[in-house]
Amino acid sequence: MRCREQSRTTGKSRGIMPTAYRHYFLLAAAVLMLSAGCSTWFTTKTPASYELEAHKYACRQDYANAEKYYDLSLQSTTRDYVGCRMASPIDKELYSYETGSGRNKDKYTVYESKQRERESHNADCKTGRDWVQSNVYAERAYIRLQSGNLKGAREDAKQAIEMRDRPFGHVVMAWLHYYDRDLAGVLRETEHVRRQDAMIARQEGLDDLADDLKSRKDLLLKPRRLPCDASAPVVVAVLARDVAAAELLLKKGAPVDTKVDLIKIEDPTLDYSGIEVPLVFAPAFNGDVAMLRMLLKQGADVHSRSSLREGRNTYYITLIAYAATKGHAPVVRLLLERGANPNDANAGLYTPVFLATQAGHVEVVKVLLERGANKNTPVNGKTPLQLARSGLDNAPAQYKPAWQEMVRVLSR
Repeated sequence: MRCREQSRTTGKSRGIMPTAYRHYFLLAAAVLMLSAGCSTWFTTKTPASYELEAHKYACRQDYANAEKYYDLSLQSTTRDYVGCRMASPIDKELYSYETGSGRNKDKYTVYESKQRERESHNADCKTGRDWVQSNVYAERAYIRLQSGNLKGAREDAKQAIEMRDRPFGHVVMAWLHYYDRDLAGVLRETEHVRRQDAMIARQEGLDDLADDLKSRKDLLLKPRRLPCDASAPVVVAVLARDVAAAELLLKKGAPVDTKVDLIKIEDPTLDYSGIEVPLVFAPAFNGDVAMLRMLLKQGADVHSRSSLREGRNTYYITLIAYAATKGHAPVVRLLLERGANPNDANAGLYTPVFLATQAGHVEVVKVLLERGANKNTPVNGKTPLQLARSGLDNAPAQYKPAWQEMVRVLSR
């Protein structure tokens, strides 16, 4: 090689570092690269934390930095989506089997099952990505509208609507139609928002936009600024299971009793159920004990409940009963340790023990009974033990052992 060419006069190699020094140099370079990589790895933030930073700058009307952090949130969500897909449970070795062959038929059945499992997993990954990104697009559309970037606001609003049909995407589109003096467009977008959440339509003053255009006023209204009480970001942080970000927001003054629609906790693909619950219901649903412990430490009410009024009737859900229904024994245990009433029933006297029995969560039933729950309270004429015996009688063979255990626990 040229670098090893000997000098005719000195006989020494030229153009190359001595071997010993070269090894030291390579070792130092490797250490620097590794440390840089580790630093990047350990300082990588979650999509929720980037969104919180963006929201903070937007509240200060620092739109340049807000845009920067919204972009980082979108990039981080895309990275998480790729990682989620890579964690798919499909066994790659099953791809080696030929699908058209009669041999390996049993193994191909397993392959088909794994393939369906993979498709379901990837669909869940996409749902999670779309839920977070559509929220970012809707919020960024709002701040772009405030900063006068109408073209960018239109692009983001369309993205939010296409991905998850976000109400605030339609709110921004209504304002854009208003600036274009397009009354039909304002009315159309306003109706979209009303169908999804009538309260948002009222809060955003969409009726004022239509009235202004109908009366042919020359005054151009200004859009409302983002709510700067941090209630919106804390919802994002809790639903994203980002304990550190949620705790920081709560310490900075975000209300711990912030309400969130129950359907957003249970199914991010849906947007509205009309049942608003405190944030503490989220870890009761997904079993996140660390998040629950933090929320309780920050003042969340262990006796939380939510109500839904329909006509003259009011229905309510208690936190302990909801947790019992979802089957996370550690969550139920923590709530009881913090003072929750083991007999705090839902509307209709559905006790936590009855709900846990109905759902087949024997470990939850054990925890509740250890803490003094009443196992003899009937619901619609049936006690939990009678319900368990009925389940045992009607259960398929593979589920009978579980119901036998439930009957044994309730018979003590």
